Amino acid sequence: MQAYIGDIAIVPIIMGITEVFKALGMPAKYGPLMSWIIGLVIGFMYIAPQDPATAFVVGSALGLSAAGLYESGKTVYLEMRNKKNADR
Repeated sequence: MQAYIGDIAIVPIIMGITEVFKALGMPAKYGPLMSWIIGLVIGFMYIAPQDPATAFVVGSALGLSAAGLYESGKTVYLEMRNKKNADR
């Protein structure tokens, strides 16, 4: 498998797909699990279909990165909003 820097664009795609599932009624608590599953699917179908070990590792990294990026962004947003409200 040859890694390309453009493959990092998959992370926001995974985030978007997960948000679609949430909008369709999936409980938010399953968001990280869904991100991981989507990452695995992408790993096995797109990143390294010929190498299961690589597909699992890279797919897991992509999915869990998407879940972590979303949760981190949400935390930062809430902290900034709370600080802004406290300054008033």
